[in-house]
Amino acid sequence: MLRCKLHGGAVRELYGVLCVHDGIRWLMHAVALDVDADPDRLSFIRTLRVARRTTASHPGFSPSDS
Repeated sequence: MLRCKLHGGAVRELYGVLCVHDGIRWLMHAVALDVDADPDRLSFIRTLRVARRTTASHPGFSPSDS
């Protein structure tokens, strides 16, 4: 479910979700190449959970700081 009610915001939010999906898939492909495994055998949900844990323990900058 999108949080934004305005058309422009909904498009930006959808684009952001698609960018994150692409990033997770890229990460899965890179890891599969490193361990010589088939990327189709990796779990998207497990990769997403690992990425969330990693970013939570290594926070970057806050958008409000810029």
